[in-house]
Amino acid sequence: MTPEIESFLGALGSLDEQLAHSTFNYVSVVIGGRQYLLQGRLFFNGFPPTEQFISFNHGAVCVGQIPFKQIGSKTRELIAELLNGYLPIAGGLHFSIHHNEIDYQPQHPAGGTVNRISVLSILGAKRSELVTTEFLDWEVRGAERPYDTIQELLSENRLGFTGPNVSFEIILNHVAEIDHSSIVTGDKAKIGLIMPRDLPQDQASIGYRVFEKQLVVARSRIHSSDMTWTETEKHRVGFAEVPVPRAAIVHCVAIFQGVAQYSYYISDPENVPNDRRLSYESFDPGLSTLKEWLFRTTAKGSNARDIETAVSWLLWMLGFSPALFGLFPKTQEAADIIATTPRGHYAVIECTIGMLRTDNKLPTVVRRANELRERLRNGGSAHLNVLPIMVTSLPRESIAAELPQAERLGVAVVTRETLEEAIDKTLRPLHPDAIYEDAMRWVNEAAAKSDE
Repeated sequence: MTPEIESFLGALGSLDEQLAHSTFNYVSVVIGGRQYLLQGRLFFNGFPPTEQFISFNHGAVCVGQIPFKQIGSKTRELIAELLNGYLPIAGGLHFSIHHNEIDYQPQHPAGGTVNRISVLSILGAKRSELVTTEFLDWEVRGAERPYDTIQELLSENRLGFTGPNVSFEIILNHVAEIDHSSIVTGDKAKIGLIMPRDLPQDQASIGYRVFEKQLVVARSRIHSSDMTWTETEKHRVGFAEVPVPRAAIVHCVAIFQGVAQYSYYISDPENVPNDRRLSYESFDPGLSTLKEWLFRTTAKGSNARDIETAVSWLLWMLGFSPALFGLFPKTQEAADIIATTPRGHYAVIECTIGMLRTDNKLPTVVRRANELRERLRNGGSAHLNVLPIMVTSLPRESIAAELPQAERLGVAVVTRETLEEAIDKTLRPLHPDAIYEDAMRWVNEAAAKSDE
């Protein structure tokens, strides 16, 4: 075993035997009577998946899911079998191991600043050595429940080709999180931790920092023995109260076995330091409508455009000045949203609940940004920046195959994880120009890497 594999197995420990909701999701193709693995993802989940898995079997293409406990092998054994080129599951899956590369990311970018995701990736041969994408696309178009492309099918099932190679990934998701009902009320913070019933609660804890007027005034840790625990059918919840200054913001971190798992900010809804969020919540308590519209990944007709309204509301709470155009019939040829920062810089934004290529949105946002940039230049405002942005409700892993093109085009991509982080930021004092500068820096660095 390589150092990368050993490091991942060390982080996994005995969790592969303890977590009840772990699954192996895969896509395979039959060639010459043999079934080849094109992509497999072994998810170690502490909590039940929120998405419904949709199996698929038509022609040469199969997409399936197997509960990990039904596989009958430990993770180390499964990896050893894979490196030998064959997994004795799902009727037998051959893995073309030529040119194999192994990578371990203890904190994968898909987790952002909210939750820990550790990923071990094992890459095999070029997929094109086995089958073409065009062949796979035509196979899925002929099914009883047809898809236009293989990527469209895979994105529904937490799969999706992330590069040109066949691949096997093991994904360790967070195993504890902060309860979103945690709240600051007056001079008390009530903080809750959620964890699977399968895991020992005495190894869970909560770290926290208390902010008053943007300064950290206290930091400490709540141990399992200091929490009051209850159990539900699906998980275990522990709560504790700590004293805080009035109108404080508390940064909470769920911890298991000494490892940070999940980050979340809580505040007093009656004393939020961001007056825009405070006023917004008078009409949408708890941001329930905003969150529903932002994170909806299936919708029809006009409902599919609710995300545009939600994004404009979120931008306003973050201190930007957004103008919503795309929602209205007479301005649908314009960008979905144009937003400006207090310093006058521009963002041209297109929104989708699906893939970036939906309705040709990726090249469209680039064209519209270039058009605005040219108009500003002609009007004597060439000093103002124009940043094209794509917003999607999907998680980063679902659109990973499209990110390289966005980076080459200089487009900032906002995914589900980014939106969750942005909602957290509305609890804090406004710094829209800093958010914009961070996005510009990311775009410039990504473009420089793609040119190498």
